[in-house]
Amino acid sequence: MEAAHIGPPLAFSTDPSSEFYAAVKEVYDLSLTLNDEQKEQVIAWRDVPGGGHAHWLSILMQVLEMEGDAVMLDRAALIYVRLGISQSDARIATWKAKYHYNLLRPVTYIRSVMAMPAWNSFITTPNHPEYPSAHSSFSIPAAIVMSQEFGNNYAFTDHTYDFLGLPTRYYYSFQHAAEDAGDSRVLGGLHYRFSIAAGKMLGSALIEHMDKQIRFIH
Repeated sequence: MEAAHIGPPLAFSTDPSSEFYAAVKEVYDLSLTLNDEQKEQVIAWRDVPGGGHAHWLSILMQVLEMEGDAVMLDRAALIYVRLGISQSDARIATWKAKYHYNLLRPVTYIRSVMAMPAWNSFITTPNHPEYPSAHSSFSIPAAIVMSQEFGNNYAFTDHTYDFLGLPTRYYYSFQHAAEDAGDSRVLGGLHYRFSIAAGKMLGSALIEHMDKQIRFIH
């Protein structure tokens, strides 16, 4: 997957009337009004330890446990393969795009351009470029794979971080979980909204590419 498949981010600007400034201001404004539910959402998808791809592998493990004998070993192995490939491809494509576009994070813009040097994101900002969102590029293909295997309206409760004492989260579909993951990164102050959209686009494209390759092999 080439960086060009998602196109460039919004044109950078320090002009308060620009689209870019508005995108940053959304992140800043949200940071001032986070409620308890939104904070739980952000922390649930912080994914430390593990990372977003590990979170989705955990969800698959939970679903397979719920399904029990309804999913035989050979089918389970193939689902793991498809999910694993999607997550590996997403990581490669996302980091290639990140360093191709090398866009600064909200924290840098807010502190320097908006002159608020004391501002911090709700959770720690990662030390790599901003665009596109990795959580979205991981979550969308994972949700597509899981929906193809278990249905578009498969409801589940995510217990990934029970061992840390974090609250469980209920989802009415895998797509719902993917949207929750992406939105959490804006609420957490890590990403602009357009980076979430780009991550979704990248994730959807790589699934199409992966499925074409699988059909070619067969």
